[in-house]
Amino acid sequence: MQFWAGWMVAVALLGLVEPDGDVVRLRLEASAPGKGSEGRMAAIEKAKQEAVLQVVKSVTASDDILKFRPILDNASDYVRSYHVLEQTRKDDITELKLEAFVMEKKLKRDLADLVLPLFPRPPRVVGASVAEGAEHRSASAEAIEACIAQTLTESGLD
Repeated sequence: MQFWAGWMVAVALLGLVEPDGDVVRLRLEASAPGKGSEGRMAAIEKAKQEAVLQVVKSVTASDDILKFRPILDNASDYVRSYHVLEQTRKDDITELKLEAFVMEKKLKRDLADLVLPLFPRPPRVVGASVAEGAEHRSASAEAIEACIAQTLTESGLD
């Protein structure tokens, strides 16, 4: 395994959502330089950051992580708990397998707080409901229905 700038995180992801729908469970492999508790803690912190990063990427569908740096710098705030499954040492490198439980709801809320100020105007959502089989539908109701149907079709949500 190759190490860049002293750090390398190898990720093997198994994302499972817990029954409460708020916590995502991830299994990761992480490595960090150092022996004993120093190396262990550094590898745990890298694994936490990587776990949060994976959830951020899945929620935002973005690989541009620079704008999410404030969240990644505080990754421990979003990891409810973790379990070290296995730990080994090769030379001066500590490697471990870890299971992390990321608080998805809190992370999504903070992502929204971070991203919303970047919009030129606050986003708006407009909804309309047209009763199926209505005899006297207005032209505007038909236009709204056509627009919604087109948007759903384009999104693959027939």
